[in-house]
Amino acid sequence: MGTQAATPKRVSLNPDTYIAGGLFEGDAEIIDARFTLDKPAGYTFDDRVFYYMELKSLESGQTQEQFWSAGKKENFVPSGDGHYLLECGDQRGLGIKSNAAALFTSMVSNAGMPKNKLDEEGGVSLLIGAKLHFIQSPAPETGLEQKAGKTISTVSKAIHWPWERATGRGRAGRSAAGAVATQPALAGTQAGAGEGDELAVKLLGLALQKAGGILELNQVKAQVFRECTPLGIKLDQRNQVLALVMDEDWLAANGFEVSGGSVMAKAS
Repeated sequence: MGTQAATPKRVSLNPDTYIAGGLFEGDAEIIDARFTLDKPAGYTFDDRVFYYMELKSLESGQTQEQFWSAGKKENFVPSGDGHYLLECGDQRGLGIKSNAAALFTSMVSNAGMPKNKLDEEGGVSLLIGAKLHFIQSPAPETGLEQKAGKTISTVSKAIHWPWERATGRGRAGRSAAGAVATQPALAGTQAGAGEGDELAVKLLGLALQKAGGILELNQVKAQVFRECTPLGIKLDQRNQVLALVMDEDWLAANGFEVSGGSVMAKAS
Protein backbone atom coordinates (compact mmCIF):
# COMPACT_ATOMS: atom_id res chain seq x y z
CA MET A 1 0.00 0.00 0.00
CA GLY A 2 1.54 3.25 -1.20
CA THR A 3 2.00 6.24 1.01
CA GLN A 4 0.03 9.39 0.35
CA ALA A 5 2.07 12.30 -1.01
CA ALA A 6 2.49 15.10 1.50
CA THR A 7 0.89 18.44 0.72
CA PRO A 8 3.61 20.90 -0.38
CA LYS A 9 4.46 23.41 2.32
CA ARG A 10 4.26 27.11 1.56
CA VAL A 11 7.60 28.92 1.56
CA SER A 12 7.72 31.77 4.07
CA LEU A 13 8.47 35.20 2.59
CA ASN A 14 9.43 36.70 5.96
CA PRO A 15 13.02 37.99 5.54
CA ASP A 16 13.95 36.36 8.85
CA THR A 17 13.43 32.93 7.24
CA TYR A 18 15.63 33.44 4.16
CA ILE A 19 18.59 31.08 3.99
CA ALA A 20 22.17 31.51 2.69
CA GLY A 21 23.01 29.59 -0.40
CA GLY A 22 15.34 46.06 -18.48
CA LEU A 23 14.89 47.49 -14.97
CA PHE A 24 12.21 49.84 -13.69
CA GLU A 25 13.14 52.96 -11.78
CA GLY A 26 10.68 55.50 -10.36
CA ASP A 27 7.19 55.57 -8.82
CA ALA A 28 4.86 52.76 -9.84
CA GLU A 29 1.73 50.87 -8.87
CA ILE A 30 1.80 47.07 -8.75
CA ILE A 31 -1.05 45.83 -10.96
CA ASP A 32 -0.09 42.15 -11.03
CA ALA A 33 2.08 40.03 -8.74
CA ARG A 34 2.75 36.28 -8.79
CA PHE A 35 5.33 33.53 -8.86
CA THR A 36 5.80 31.91 -12.26
CA LEU A 37 7.83 29.39 -14.22
CA ASP A 38 7.74 31.70 -17.24
CA LYS A 39 11.06 33.40 -17.80
CA PRO A 40 11.86 36.89 -19.07
CA ALA A 41 12.75 37.33 -22.74
CA GLY A 42 16.42 36.62 -23.36
CA TYR A 43 16.98 34.72 -20.10
CA THR A 44 19.32 31.83 -20.86
CA PHE A 45 18.60 29.38 -18.00
CA ASP A 46 15.58 27.03 -17.95
CA ASP A 47 15.93 25.88 -14.35
CA ARG A 48 14.61 28.93 -12.47
CA VAL A 49 11.35 29.98 -10.86
CA PHE A 50 10.60 33.71 -10.86
CA TYR A 51 8.68 36.34 -8.97
CA TYR A 52 6.83 38.48 -11.53
CA MET A 53 5.24 41.91 -11.24
CA GLU A 54 3.55 44.17 -13.75
CA LEU A 55 4.19 47.79 -12.82
CA LYS A 56 2.30 50.89 -13.96
CA SER A 57 4.36 54.07 -13.94
CA LEU A 58 2.66 56.79 -11.90
CA GLU A 59 4.30 59.36 -14.16
CA SER A 60 3.65 58.05 -17.67
CA GLY A 61 0.89 55.49 -17.10
CA GLN A 62 2.86 52.93 -19.12
CA THR A 63 3.17 49.36 -17.86
CA GLN A 64 6.29 47.25 -17.64
CA GLU A 65 6.90 43.61 -16.73
CA GLN A 66 9.61 42.83 -14.17
CA PHE A 67 11.10 39.48 -13.10
CA TRP A 68 13.18 38.52 -10.06
CA SER A 69 14.72 35.04 -9.84
CA ALA A 70 13.51 33.19 -6.74
CA GLY A 71 15.44 29.93 -6.95
CA LYS A 72 15.62 26.69 -8.90
CA LYS A 73 12.70 24.57 -10.08
CA GLU A 74 14.22 21.60 -8.27
CA ASN A 75 13.50 23.36 -4.97
CA PHE A 76 10.38 25.47 -5.56
CA VAL A 77 7.24 25.58 -7.65
CA PRO A 78 4.55 28.29 -7.83
CA SER A 79 1.13 27.52 -6.36
CA GLY A 80 -1.69 27.14 -8.89
CA ASP A 81 -2.74 30.77 -8.48
CA GLY A 82 0.86 32.03 -8.31
CA HIS A 83 0.28 33.65 -4.91
CA TYR A 84 2.70 31.38 -3.05
CA LEU A 85 6.02 29.59 -3.54
CA LEU A 86 5.84 25.91 -2.61
CA GLU A 87 8.64 23.60 -1.52
CA CYS A 88 9.30 20.64 -3.82
CA GLY A 89 12.94 19.79 -3.01
CA ASP A 90 15.44 19.86 -0.19
CA GLN A 91 15.72 23.65 0.24
CA ARG A 92 13.48 24.89 3.06
CA GLY A 93 13.55 28.63 2.53
CA LEU A 94 13.96 31.37 -0.03
CA GLY A 95 17.68 31.86 -0.71
CA ILE A 96 18.93 35.00 1.00
CA LYS A 97 21.03 35.82 -2.08
CA SER A 98 18.18 35.46 -4.55
CA ASN A 99 16.94 38.53 -6.39
CA ALA A 100 13.41 37.99 -5.07
CA ALA A 101 14.72 37.93 -1.48
CA ALA A 102 16.51 41.24 -2.09
CA LEU A 103 13.28 42.79 -3.39
CA PHE A 104 11.10 41.59 -0.50
CA THR A 105 13.75 42.62 2.04
CA SER A 106 13.79 46.13 0.58
CA MET A 107 10.00 46.32 0.97
CA VAL A 108 10.41 45.50 4.67
CA SER A 109 13.56 47.47 5.47
CA ASN A 110 12.99 50.55 3.33
CA ALA A 111 9.23 50.78 2.93
CA GLY A 112 7.83 49.49 6.23
CA MET A 113 6.04 46.37 5.00
CA PRO A 114 5.37 44.01 7.96
CA LYS A 115 7.75 41.03 7.84
CA ASN A 116 4.97 38.46 7.90
CA LYS A 117 2.65 40.27 5.48
CA LEU A 118 3.29 38.06 2.47
CA ASP A 119 2.86 34.92 4.59
CA GLU A 120 -0.79 35.88 5.16
CA GLU A 121 -3.63 34.40 3.13
CA GLY A 122 -3.36 35.91 -0.31
CA GLY A 123 0.44 35.82 -0.43
CA VAL A 124 2.03 38.13 -2.98
CA SER A 125 -1.40 39.11 -4.37
CA LEU A 126 -1.64 41.38 -1.31
CA LEU A 127 0.89 43.62 -3.06
CA ILE A 128 -1.49 44.43 -5.92
CA GLY A 129 -2.43 48.07 -5.60
CA ALA A 130 0.75 49.04 -3.73
CA LYS A 131 2.38 52.26 -4.90
CA LEU A 132 6.13 52.22 -4.37
CA HIS A 133 9.32 53.99 -5.42
CA PHE A 134 11.71 51.64 -7.23
CA ILE A 135 15.46 52.12 -7.57
CA GLN A 136 18.29 50.12 -9.09
CA SER A 137 20.45 48.31 -6.54
CA PRO A 138 23.44 45.98 -6.88
CA ALA A 139 22.38 42.40 -7.47
CA PRO A 140 23.10 39.97 -4.62
CA GLU A 141 26.54 38.36 -4.72
CA THR A 142 25.77 34.73 -5.45
CA GLY A 143 29.31 33.45 -5.69
CA LEU A 144 28.64 32.60 -9.33
CA GLU A 145 30.40 34.30 -12.21
CA GLN A 146 28.36 37.35 -13.19
CA LYS A 147 28.76 40.66 -14.95
CA ALA A 148 30.32 43.41 -12.86
CA GLY A 149 27.87 46.16 -12.01
CA LYS A 150 24.75 44.02 -12.46
CA THR A 151 21.70 45.62 -10.82
CA ILE A 152 18.11 44.71 -9.95
CA SER A 153 15.03 46.77 -9.08
CA THR A 154 14.32 47.15 -5.37
CA VAL A 155 12.08 49.43 -3.29
CA SER A 156 13.34 52.56 -1.52
CA LYS A 157 10.07 53.84 -0.04
CA ALA A 158 6.32 53.27 0.04
CA ILE A 159 3.83 55.77 -1.33
CA HIS A 160 0.79 53.68 -0.43
CA TRP A 161 0.21 50.15 0.85
CA PRO A 162 -3.18 48.64 -0.18
CA TRP A 163 -3.91 47.33 3.32
CA GLU A 164 -3.70 50.83 4.78
CA ARG A 165 -7.12 52.42 5.01
CA ALA A 166 -7.58 55.62 3.01
CA THR A 167 -8.28 58.65 5.19
CA GLY A 168 -8.60 61.36 2.53
CA ARG A 169 -10.93 64.34 2.87
CA GLY A 170 -14.54 63.41 2.38
CA ARG A 171 -13.99 59.85 3.66
CA ALA A 172 -13.15 60.39 7.29
CA GLY A 173 -16.52 62.01 7.93
CA ARG A 174 -18.30 58.73 7.33
CA SER A 175 -18.24 56.21 10.14
CA ALA A 176 -16.80 52.88 9.01
CA ALA A 177 -19.17 51.14 11.39
CA GLY A 178 -22.08 53.04 9.90
CA ALA A 179 -21.07 52.07 6.39
CA VAL A 180 -20.80 48.42 7.33
CA ALA A 181 -24.06 48.48 9.22
CA THR A 182 -25.97 49.35 6.04
CA GLN A 183 -24.53 46.41 4.13
CA PRO A 184 -26.58 43.44 5.42
CA ALA A 185 -29.79 45.14 4.31
CA LEU A 186 -28.44 45.38 0.76
CA ALA A 187 -27.90 41.69 0.19
CA GLY A 188 -30.76 40.12 -1.72
CA THR A 189 -32.93 43.24 -1.63
CA GLN A 190 -32.08 44.79 -5.00
CA ALA A 191 -35.12 44.93 -7.22
CA GLY A 192 -34.75 42.49 -10.10
CA ALA A 193 -31.27 41.45 -9.03
CA GLY A 194 -30.19 38.10 -10.45
CA GLU A 195 -28.41 35.36 -8.57
CA GLY A 196 -25.02 36.69 -9.66
CA ASP A 197 -25.93 40.20 -8.53
CA GLU A 198 -27.06 39.00 -5.10
CA LEU A 199 -23.89 36.97 -4.64
CA ALA A 200 -21.70 39.88 -5.77
CA VAL A 201 -23.45 42.25 -3.33
CA LYS A 202 -22.98 39.76 -0.49
CA LEU A 203 -19.30 39.10 -1.20
CA LEU A 204 -18.42 42.75 -1.68
CA GLY A 205 -20.24 43.50 1.57
CA LEU A 206 -18.12 40.92 3.39
CA ALA A 207 -14.93 42.33 1.87
CA LEU A 208 -15.91 45.86 2.92
CA GLN A 209 -16.73 44.73 6.42
CA LYS A 210 -13.29 43.16 6.85
CA ALA A 211 -11.65 46.29 5.43
CA GLY A 212 -13.41 48.62 7.87
CA GLY A 213 -16.08 49.82 5.45
CA ILE A 214 -13.92 51.16 2.60
CA LEU A 215 -11.72 49.65 -0.12
CA GLU A 216 -9.48 51.18 -2.74
CA LEU A 217 -11.14 50.51 -6.11
CA ASN A 218 -8.05 48.74 -7.40
CA GLN A 219 -8.22 46.32 -4.46
CA VAL A 220 -11.89 45.37 -4.81
CA LYS A 221 -11.31 42.49 -7.24
CA ALA A 222 -8.57 40.88 -5.14
CA GLN A 223 -10.51 41.17 -1.88
CA VAL A 224 -13.75 39.80 -3.35
CA PHE A 225 -11.75 36.95 -4.89
CA ARG A 226 -10.52 36.09 -1.40
CA GLU A 227 -14.14 35.87 -0.21
CA CYS A 228 -14.98 33.50 -3.10
CA THR A 229 -12.24 30.99 -2.29
CA PRO A 230 -13.51 29.46 0.98
CA LEU A 231 -17.05 29.19 -0.41
CA GLY A 232 -16.01 26.96 -3.31
CA ILE A 233 -17.69 29.18 -5.89
CA LYS A 234 -17.41 27.78 -9.41
CA LEU A 235 -15.11 29.48 -11.90
CA ASP A 236 -17.81 30.84 -14.23
CA GLN A 237 -19.84 32.25 -11.35
CA ARG A 238 -16.72 33.70 -9.71
CA ASN A 239 -15.73 35.44 -12.94
CA GLN A 240 -19.23 36.90 -13.22
CA VAL A 241 -19.02 38.25 -9.67
CA LEU A 242 -15.56 39.75 -10.24
CA ALA A 243 -16.75 41.47 -13.41
CA LEU A 244 -19.75 42.96 -11.60
CA VAL A 245 -17.83 44.39 -8.65
CA MET A 246 -15.47 46.21 -11.01
CA ASP A 247 -18.33 47.87 -12.90
CA GLU A 248 -18.91 51.35 -11.44
CA ASP A 249 -22.45 51.54 -12.89
CA TRP A 250 -23.31 48.23 -11.22
CA LEU A 251 -21.80 49.42 -7.94
CA ALA A 252 -23.91 52.59 -8.00
CA ALA A 253 -27.08 50.62 -8.81
CA ASN A 254 -26.52 48.10 -6.04
CA GLY A 255 -26.00 50.22 -2.97
CA PHE A 256 -22.33 51.15 -3.21
CA GLU A 257 -20.59 54.48 -3.65
CA VAL A 258 -17.41 55.14 -5.62
CA SER A 259 -15.60 58.27 -4.53
CA GLY A 260 -11.99 59.38 -4.77
CA GLY A 261 -10.85 56.01 -6.04
CA SER A 262 -12.51 54.10 -3.17
CA VAL A 263 -15.63 51.98 -2.77
CA MET A 264 -17.93 52.04 0.24
CA ALA A 265 -21.53 51.19 1.12
CA LYS A 266 -23.94 54.09 0.66
CA ALA A 267 -25.16 55.60 3.90
CA SER A 268 -28.82 54.81 4.52
